[in-house]
Amino acid sequence: MANDNCELTREELAALLAISQASSRHRDRAPLFAAIAGAVEGLLPADRFVILVPGSQRATVSVYAVRGARKLFQGTRIPEGSAPAWVIEHRQAVVVSSPEQVRGRFPTTYRKLVEEGMQSAAVMPLLVQDRCVGALVLMAGAPAAFDRVPPRLLEEITGAVALALDGCIADEQLRRLGQERQALLAEPPSAEFERAFERLAVESIARQRAAEAGDRVSFDAYLERYLSRELLQV
Repeated sequence: MANDNCELTREELAALLAISQASSRHRDRAPLFAAIAGAVEGLLPADRFVILVPGSQRATVSVYAVRGARKLFQGTRIPEGSAPAWVIEHRQAVVVSSPEQVRGRFPTTYRKLVEEGMQSAAVMPLLVQDRCVGALVLMAGAPAAFDRVPPRLLEEITGAVALALDGCIADEQLRRLGQERQALLAEPPSAEFERAFERLAVESIARQRAAEAGDRVSFDAYLERYLSRELLQV
């Protein structure tokens, strides 16, 4: 379990490393999310692990049981008026100590907690640079379970998950563009399409290199270098 000090424990660092390794091994959402759920087992007092991705062409809500990393549910809509919808819009975390705490403010979240038999939750934005790529929700059957978790640990975990999810989304976009390009091979691709495809490609490479360097704020520098073709030979 997490301690109350600023320094992360060996177990906490190991979990962050596992999340980082999962992002390099899994480029599809299902195995990536399952690996992340397994990484937080025993580290956080969570029984449910939920990732919500707005504006996605694929499933928007993925729910896993932390123990065993089993997928429980997959949905296609983030409920309006819910805590995750608010967190994604405002980019601020919400810690729920009991269902009654959010009964008036987030009634859909209150109903979900009651339906699932959950007593507390931590809802956090997944931020990459100045973008919010989704939200991470941890739910527990015990009340006030996340009140005792150090904020820094939650921030480090959400940061690692955000980078992993962002890389996965970028790969999905590249694969989709590649499929569209194959379908258009009979016709010469437009200059605009070629520029968009190249931009996505170099953004994906720059994001990967920045993540490997362990410096989240270096993405812009990597991207500028790739776009100037200084490091395009990879």
